[in-house]
Amino acid sequence: MDIPLRNRNRNERIYANTNIPPVYIGVPTAEPRGKSRPWKRAVHEISRKGTHLYEPVKSVPSAFLVLLLAGYLLLGYLAQLIEDDLTRSVADSDIAHGDPTSFSEESALRYLNQLVGDQPRVAGTPYHLQKSSELKGILDGIAEQAAVPVRTDWQIQGGAFLRTGSTPHITAYADASNLVAMIEGEPTQPAGRVDRSILVNCHYDSVPFALGASDNAAFCAVMLETLNRMSRRKQRYKNNVIFLFNGAEEVGLQGSYAFVNHTWFKEVKAVINLDSVGINGKPNLFQATNTKLLDSYQRHVRRPNAHALGELLFHSGLVPSDTDFRVWSSFGGLQGIDIAFFKSGHVYHTRLDRPPPCAGGCSRPRGTQCWGCWRTLLMMRASGSSRRRLRQSTSTTSTYTCSCTPSEPPTTSM
Repeated sequence: MDIPLRNRNRNERIYANTNIPPVYIGVPTAEPRGKSRPWKRAVHEISRKGTHLYEPVKSVPSAFLVLLLAGYLLLGYLAQLIEDDLTRSVADSDIAHGDPTSFSEESALRYLNQLVGDQPRVAGTPYHLQKSSELKGILDGIAEQAAVPVRTDWQIQGGAFLRTGSTPHITAYADASNLVAMIEGEPTQPAGRVDRSILVNCHYDSVPFALGASDNAAFCAVMLETLNRMSRRKQRYKNNVIFLFNGAEEVGLQGSYAFVNHTWFKEVKAVINLDSVGINGKPNLFQATNTKLLDSYQRHVRRPNAHALGELLFHSGLVPSDTDFRVWSSFGGLQGIDIAFFKSGHVYHTRLDRPPPCAGGCSRPRGTQCWGCWRTLLMMRASGSSRRRLRQSTSTTSTYTCSCTPSEPPTTSM
């Protein structure tokens, strides 16, 4: 076809300084100059803009948008499959009685039902005292059947401390209750030597309007089962393991402040803090200050979960909440990791926080994560200090501890 000279000169002037092939009026558009791959030509056609008033801007094809949305939904579905891939529930009959390395979810759920009860466990109430006495009985029973030395203690503490932040204030408290159990390690270190104990912390109290099955009785049950299994080991660990069942966390982190003054605390070298803002799914590591614990977590936990964004939000103050990890870090000078689970967060601090919604298999990942975290540190001899030097506190506290049977609980003001 012969193109009129007038149209040919017009198109040559328009496209003289562009890489876009000329478009002649009245004839099909020419192919792009040079050899290019099909996907490059497709991207070029989608992204290129018109170069003059008469050439329309190319719009994104609807098929491309549909594929993009489908890919996004598929990615979300696969991520949810990984999140819901809980381990198989393990019963007592599946593991040997004296196996110190296994975790029985059946046993952990029994502990959970014992701890939860039928009322909120608010610190300072008679029901909280009753549950504290029952928990002390469970710890004493585990200690009696242990193959290695296990010591238990019921700490009652009063004192005051300064809380900094947007509104600094002094918090005074009395009769804060903590239940503690310690698996004694090898007696190779001098008595009173610092940095030979690992602290594992959870809290068993609840808010006034919730039974607190997930926050935080579930992790308490995991710690009880882990303590029960670890105490059956014939050979001592190289380090002590302190299991702290914190009885006053929901009232301003008072229980953790109280334990800082405990005799056993001066030997702690690292802490693993366990808490919850949900009731299902896999636990997530969201705060960390100890590289050895991070390495152990990565090596020994199946499909580990960690969120750096959580640490950023907590340190920025955007989250109107806190965990005992701040006390261990700021007041205790400890390093460690903070673990919690977040799925089904709508039940957090509500009357829905009770045992039935907890899916089968959700307790075992918590147990295996806890065991994986302190596995390396237990077999490692204490060397160096992981504490930070802190200024000596000017606050004064009166501290006393007592070890008593469930039938003779310590006197408290209720």
